[in-house]
Amino acid sequence: MSSAALPAFPSTDQAPIVRTAFGAGSDAPWERLLKMLEVPSDEGFLPYITPVDKPGFDGASPQALFEAAKAAKANYAVIFAADARTFAEPNFPIIVIDILGQVEYDEKFNPLPDPPGLQTRTFRCLAAELWSPENNLNIANMDWEDFVDALDEDGVFRGFPEWRDEQGESVEVPQGGEAVPMRLTTLAHPDES
Repeated sequence: MSSAALPAFPSTDQAPIVRTAFGAGSDAPWERLLKMLEVPSDEGFLPYITPVDKPGFDGASPQALFEAAKAAKANYAVIFAADARTFAEPNFPIIVIDILGQVEYDEKFNPLPDPPGLQTRTFRCLAAELWSPENNLNIANMDWEDFVDALDEDGVFRGFPEWRDEQGESVEVPQGGEAVPMRLTTLAHPDES
């Protein structure tokens, strides 16, 4: 499906999550997915998204959604797609589609036009973790590669590796390294004695 045949993207500052599967029995999983996305993470984070539930997006590929978002001059770095695989798996692996990460700039930092045939980048993310790429990529707090480096062997982002030690302290695991306990220490300002 080409982007020209797709409905218009909504005018919003929030990243759209586009439903692209409209087969029999897909309404209930879509509603469950949207409810799941309203549940904050353990840290209290939510994805800032706009659900797009238009049958005209049925069967749209990530590339077609990418092209449609670029044509609409989207004001977000990523968009999301809920396809047949999303609804078929219990943890709803949503497609994350890069929109702005490949922008190149001229010497005055004006965006250059996309080269013809530019292909988008994608990965899948569990619904419960969608807040992380949405929150961090849309404000450029993290890079696309940060998430790609954290993908499981099946190409799904399930969160960053973090565990708790016996005392309940956060433990961060560096790439290829041993777990290192992370401790927060409050330091008094020298003028506050």
